[in-house]
Amino acid sequence: MEGEKRRIKGKIVRQIYAVLIILLGLLILGMSVVILFHTKEIEVGGLEYASDTEVIEWVKQDEMSANTLYLLWKYRMQKPELLPFIDEIKVTLKSPWSVKINVTEKKIVGYIAAEEGYYYFDKEGLVVFQNEVPLEAVPCIEGMEVEEKKLYHQLKTADNKVFAHILDVTQLLKKEELKPDRILSDGKNVTLYFSAICVELGSEGYANKIVQLPAVLEKLEGQTGVLQMKYYNADSKYISFRRTDPEAEAAKAEAEAAAEAARQEAENQEEGEARIHRTNPLP
Repeated sequence: MEGEKRRIKGKIVRQIYAVLIILLGLLILGMSVVILFHTKEIEVGGLEYASDTEVIEWVKQDEMSANTLYLLWKYRMQKPELLPFIDEIKVTLKSPWSVKINVTEKKIVGYIAAEEGYYYFDKEGLVVFQNEVPLEAVPCIEGMEVEEKKLYHQLKTADNKVFAHILDVTQLLKKEELKPDRILSDGKNVTLYFSAICVELGSEGYANKIVQLPAVLEKLEGQTGVLQMKYYNADSKYISFRRTDPEAEAAKAEAEAAAEAARQEAENQEEGEARIHRTNPLP
């Protein structure tokens, strides 16, 4: 009887000892994970217009980001909410204490200029970037009446139909790998500017017209003029090109600018005189 009790007691002691060993091992493993995989370095790659600092600060908002294994799990196994300008993100371990974050930004299709800077938007019309210096190889969008522009918000325009046409054109240009300097809309028609070449697209049938542009622009390289595609369609055999004199066009532009400045000055003067009369009425 006593022997049976000792045997049972010994078995329980061995089980407790085994549990303690396992717990100690788990504790050592946990401490190793915390210490060895403590985040000391975050490297960001793939950015074209956003800053590394913005991405790093966003990652660090999660208190658990101090562990590299957690970051690896979070961005590989979960679907966290991303920054508005990020399309995709991938995280890899460079070492137990260092991670690399590869970011795919949303593609910019154009920008609008304002007194406070330049606002860049994606194919959905979302403002993804704003700065004080225009980026290269991004077309300036002109002619749209913008009612509201705010970083990480949709552009609000007076005429959504015009904006929709602009977005369609930018996608077609991207497909053909074309990068105009400017895209102008007068509320109905769309005009593209490639250096000294002006392309009048009109108000419809953009796909059939833009697909022709790479070959046509290659033939017109070095020339100055207007490519008239307003009435071009799939059945058209020819595209009209009217050569222009660069000096004459520049002089014309200067004259128009001077006339506009004179008109504005006259209006300001008239307003000033009107205010004086209102302030000092005749007896």
